[in-house]
Amino acid sequence: MSFFFETLTKEAIKQFRVDQMWRSYHGGGLRPDASYCIAIDRERSIYFMFVHGPDRDDGSHTAVLNWKGKLITVRLIREDGSKSFDERPFRVGWKLLNKPTLESTPQQEILQTLKEALTVYSRGKIWARAPDAIVNCYF
Repeated sequence: MSFFFETLTKEAIKQFRVDQMWRSYHGGGLRPDASYCIAIDRERSIYFMFVHGPDRDDGSHTAVLNWKGKLITVRLIREDGSKSFDERPFRVGWKLLNKPTLESTPQQEILQTLKEALTVYSRGKIWARAPDAIVNCYF
């Protein structure tokens, strides 16, 4: 795995045109006073970032997998995870609600990359409270 969890930097925003992607989902740019998290693989020019969620109706989350400049929208829902940070080991489960596709790229390669990114992102987000977290992807 070569994904790393980090706070979005000005360099990454520019390099991966994150502000443009954010506008397509929200109608406006990134807020300068906010901090955004990203799982990024600089070697392969791929990043993963949540853009919405949880949805009020079904609890789903919308994320983007930027695959070398091509945006793949991913819908996920938390499933089969811990209910409290007191549980050890802490577990996070994700179920995929759509089938992400990209012309000329095998779907299995996209799914494997998505699992890598989601695992790194989830662990990064909760590391301070649950450093021993186990992330399961049900797809």
